[in-house]
Amino acid sequence: MNIFKEKAKEFASKGFNKLPDSANLFLRYMTGVGGENLDLDDKTIKALRESTKQPSLEERRSFFENRGPLRPDFMVAPDFASIAASRDSARRFSTLDNARMNFSRRGPVFMTPPPPRFRSIMNPSSRLEASNYPKSGAVDPYMGGFEGADKVQTTLGRFMSKVNPSLDTVNISDTYDMINEMEDPDLVSGKIQPIKAFKELFGRGHMRGDVYGGGPKGFATRAARSLMYGLPIKPKSYPVNIDIPFSGDINNKEIYN
Repeated sequence: MNIFKEKAKEFASKGFNKLPDSANLFLRYMTGVGGENLDLDDKTIKALRESTKQPSLEERRSFFENRGPLRPDFMVAPDFASIAASRDSARRFSTLDNARMNFSRRGPVFMTPPPPRFRSIMNPSSRLEASNYPKSGAVDPYMGGFEGADKVQTTLGRFMSKVNPSLDTVNISDTYDMINEMEDPDLVSGKIQPIKAFKELFGRGHMRGDVYGGGPKGFATRAARSLMYGLPIKPKSYPVNIDIPFSGDINNKEIYN
């Protein structure tokens, strides 16, 4: 019987590896296959390595705290009506000087020069930049800003990294599950929740407590989460531990521990 189970797991694992990485990891979580014979796409592995080069949350917090808060009196809302009225607005708006920097369609625009302590943030040469090499520590990819950020966000999410100089690798370690401070505990409880399943499917995702959020944007993601609410299955978390080459092409050189 055990031999049959192992063969079934091996067969399922090979099949999951042919799917997109997000589905591969998720189905291993739902079926109990776990990390057995896991093989992620080279693009995902490269994106994971790239995410370890990004500034940590502590570095980001320190960077902004040392430069002081943004004062509202230095900002006014942009006049988008007049901007849209000009055929040449896109070109002109993109060439405004640093004192009129646009943050987003709903964000503020500087109309007067910013204070000196904030000016460095607007100067690309003094921004908080990514490292040229992987770093050890907690990695949070949800700030984005690097190639393949979406792949990391939809596969491992947050994880730990550790540089191994003697092996010329960076180790990626994580426990794959859907348990965090913002997630609804019922999602992984194994209890059938038909109302939550319905709301999740139609974009009314249930977050921790009684607060409903907008739900994940992708229909496939919403459908998968809806299924979790609708099935009497308690997913089984599993470890993911990968040694990735410190630099250079991946070419299936990563090692799954």
